[in-house]
Amino acid sequence: MTLLALDAWTEDGEGARSDPWTVLSATGVWELDFGFIAPKSLHVRLPEGATLQRTAYGGTTYNLFSRQEGDPREYAWSPGYLWPAYVRIYTAGAAMTDALYQLEAWVTDSDGGPPEREWTVLSATGVFPLDYARPRPNNRLPGRVYIRLPEGARLAGVTSGGLFGNYFTPVDPDEDEPREYYSSWNRDVGFYFYRIYLDIEPVGFRQVGGLYCTYEDMVARFGAEEVSALLHPDGGVTFGVAARARLVAALNAAAAEINARIGAAYALPIHAPRDYAGLVEAACALARAALYDDAPPEHVAEGARRARRITDGWRTGQYEIVSTAGVLLERQPSGEDLASIGEDAASAQADAGGGIAERLV
Repeated sequence: MTLLALDAWTEDGEGARSDPWTVLSATGVWELDFGFIAPKSLHVRLPEGATLQRTAYGGTTYNLFSRQEGDPREYAWSPGYLWPAYVRIYTAGAAMTDALYQLEAWVTDSDGGPPEREWTVLSATGVFPLDYARPRPNNRLPGRVYIRLPEGARLAGVTSGGLFGNYFTPVDPDEDEPREYYSSWNRDVGFYFYRIYLDIEPVGFRQVGGLYCTYEDMVARFGAEEVSALLHPDGGVTFGVAARARLVAALNAAAAEINARIGAAYALPIHAPRDYAGLVEAACALARAALYDDAPPEHVAEGARRARRITDGWRTGQYEIVSTAGVLLERQPSGEDLASIGEDAASAQADAGGGIAERLV
């Protein structure tokens, strides 16, 4: 998953800069909090290749930011003493991932008639920023706002102006798992934006995979609790950039080690490697051990040792790599003397019991 970085800082009336900070986004939509005591100006520098599309404050679109001289990517805005103390920035043009959840939205008149405006909101996390008071004929406010959830998602919560509320009602209240909801604008709320929270798996979990195994493979073998603890040694739970980097490094290290051990006997890359349960098992065991910052527990270390003995056994021809359909992976000719691998390879056959898909736990 590609993340784009937007740099931000504030300046006081004398031009003194605050320490800059960076906001990450997978969608090109950025939410910037600037505090109840508003700065003289709020500055942003867009990612390379991005263009400022629009900004929204309080859910209503304004032309808030102006381009600064000397840097075509820098924009600034003087917010004044306003509330709520954050703004949304919409950009376009920079490279983004296509593997994002899509929330469909549309507005109608007060009678709930045909859609007057339809749009899509993207998210990698299941949190969707929804601004709906964009221009309508005669500057009228929308009567109703509709949303359609991604398939498999559940509406978990909604905020408006930072306040949680029961703002949306299922279009069909008799549905067990409704996907379409509507909200009637409430003048007492006074804001024209929502933040929609869905109970849905973050994109990062689905997208991270190595050559021979994936996050899902790790969870299936070792359990979500253990894998989460290994990805968050600081005790966190959010699948953010740091956790994803740890997982990618471990999966890549496992794949590299397997390739180094079997490359003399098999043509690389292997086509559809995850069709071979033994490769998946070995990679999971090696990646599991690699996720420990210190020496892993003995049962984890033993799983990695067994994976290495088995991969050495594949290299020597002690036994074959077999797909789940029972098809042998074809070996390539090699002049290397493969008979001298020694004791480890011999014990690998005994450990595996002839079964390549044995769990390495």
